[in-house]
Amino acid sequence: MKNKTIKQLVVNAMYIALLVVSSFISIPINQIPYTLQTLVVFIILVNVDFKNSLIIFILYSIMGLIGLPVFSSFGSGITPTLGFIFGFVISVFIYNLFNYIIKINNNKYKIVIVLFICLIIIDICGSLFFMMYLDYNFIESITISVLPYILFDIIKMIIAVIISNRLKKIEEKYDEV
Repeated sequence: MKNKTIKQLVVNAMYIALLVVSSFISIPINQIPYTLQTLVVFIILVNVDFKNSLIIFILYSIMGLIGLPVFSSFGSGITPTLGFIFGFVISVFIYNLFNYIIKINNNKYKIVIVLFICLIIIDICGSLFFMMYLDYNFIESITISVLPYILFDIIKMIIAVIISNRLKKIEEKYDEV
């Protein structure tokens, strides 16, 4: 029992570290930089169970809100992109709800569809917060905070499914040992 708990703590810490590093790898565009963060979010959604996904995203959010520079472009606190991070937490509920209802785990096409729904939720949360934070209307917010990134996010989604399939195979081999 202890080894399993320690293993899960290490895995959660690894995913939090990946989230932080992926947010630092950024190309500044407008007020929202291109990052690899959603790639890691999608990988976490597919590979980590509900409870641990929630722990990962909540701890990451708390780290940034208390002032640690873990958000994109080494940001922290209340930033224009905070709504996207809240969207990560909500996407855990959405992904796991769909997984519970239609058992998507072993079907990469269903996984992509559910990840796309999660992306829509993340983008809505992000756009709404972005709109309120910068006093834009909804169309301006969507135009600035979602449209330039949607194709890049869809590509990251597909890459995440490919990586996740490989990670599951590696985990199966590891569990056999």
